[in-house]
Amino acid sequence: MLLSYNKKRLAELRYHNAKVEHFDPGIALMLDALALVDLGVEESLRGRKPVCNEGCEHCCKQPIPATPLEILTIRAFLNVYQLAPTKDRQGIDCPFLQENHCIVYPVRPIACRQYLVFNKKCLPSENPTATRMHDVFVPNYTYMHTALRITLPWYRTGWTLPDHCNEESAWTFFKKVTMLLQNISWNHTCCDCAKNNDAMRN
Repeated sequence: MLLSYNKKRLAELRYHNAKVEHFDPGIALMLDALALVDLGVEESLRGRKPVCNEGCEHCCKQPIPATPLEILTIRAFLNVYQLAPTKDRQGIDCPFLQENHCIVYPVRPIACRQYLVFNKKCLPSENPTATRMHDVFVPNYTYMHTALRITLPWYRTGWTLPDHCNEESAWTFFKKVTMLLQNISWNHTCCDCAKNNDAMRN
């Protein structure tokens, strides 16, 4: 599906950091994709205000999916700012949740950007998708799928892509290679994890 969007607003939402982008050519594609996701969220909200705000960390305490290029982008951000994920955290808390704040917020995954809740703040340990699904933001998946497809050129080196990568086959590919942030060994180099095609297939 062709997507018509506000290019001026997209440029305003796009995160720019030359040092982070210098880490790998694919990171610029990922930042373009993240900006498109943010635009999709902004337009889908249509003025509706989520209750999520700084210091609200309930959504950070559940499994968080991320694609290999999202993972690489986070690694670059950590490297540039000499940040370290939380070690030996029990449970399923995000490794980048520190003192109730996300230390990689500018490059947080698509899943985080699209997880919003309305009407009332989440209770401790509440999963609003189970308790009040009507209060959970439903993203515009056209924006998300288009954003992911922006990053496909990066995967053509070292990855096996469908011969004809339409929206459905691209979505199947990304579901196959997506990992959980909590399952990543963040002590490894970005290339060790992000471009290990065989490991991601298993």
